[in-house]
Amino acid sequence: MRHLPRRLLIGQAEKSKRRKAATANRLEAAEDGDPAAEADVAAAHNRRDWLRKDPELVGSKVPAYVQPELSPDDQEKLDSLSTAYDYYKLYQSDSFVNEIVHQSRLYAMQKDFKKQAEMVSRDTYRCLEALLLHSGYHTVPRRNMLWELKPDCRNEMVANAIRRDEANAVLKCLHFRDNAGLDNDGYYKVRPLIDNLNQSAKWSLGGDQYSIDEVMIPYFGRHSTKQFIYGKPIRYGYKVMIIFCTPCRRNNFFGLFFLYLSQYNTLKVLQKL
Repeated sequence: MRHLPRRLLIGQAEKSKRRKAATANRLEAAEDGDPAAEADVAAAHNRRDWLRKDPELVGSKVPAYVQPELSPDDQEKLDSLSTAYDYYKLYQSDSFVNEIVHQSRLYAMQKDFKKQAEMVSRDTYRCLEALLLHSGYHTVPRRNMLWELKPDCRNEMVANAIRRDEANAVLKCLHFRDNAGLDNDGYYKVRPLIDNLNQSAKWSLGGDQYSIDEVMIPYFGRHSTKQFIYGKPIRYGYKVMIIFCTPCRRNNFFGLFFLYLSQYNTLKVLQKL
């Protein structure tokens, strides 16, 4: 018992003993014929303890689970995939990439980045995606070092795929939505990216076991949707609610997710899913 805190060793134990002692004294006084003690004992017997009449009603209004199924065309498309790039394009389709290229060029023209707009294309955007994925396990202090001639910095695979100016131009102009239609959505600029990933979840959702959890994306800058959760490993950042499924198709664990805004806005987002 030495490892218990002081409030558990002293506070509750004394209260429990005092309560038991007071109850015993009232019972003894009631047996002796004390009217006040008899009234206290009667009130204690008449005290209501609220219990559920039918515990099986809990969760009875939850609808039955309907396992998602792919259409015959989608199933045929899934079975015909052969390379890792084909699987990746399920989540980043050519039509979505074309929309990103269109919005990026529109932003470049609004900002008068004519030279950079000419470098933004579907091929350069695909190469930039590969560059970002590659940088997850092959990191350098500065991105431009990948194109240097020094043997300890240069990456031939990156340098042969995309030029340095093209990569910087795509990153400078990268946009997913037109700023002219800005609304009250805290994630307006990245909402198409989130919606596309949620729509692509049909390729993975196929299990019968689901779990919901929250994940924090670290961010220490200024933003209206940044959250602070005390006592967490990542205290500052964006809170994301994720629905995982296991086992999923092709042994994946990807599920639906949405970024937390507020209690009211989160309910509106859930209604759209």
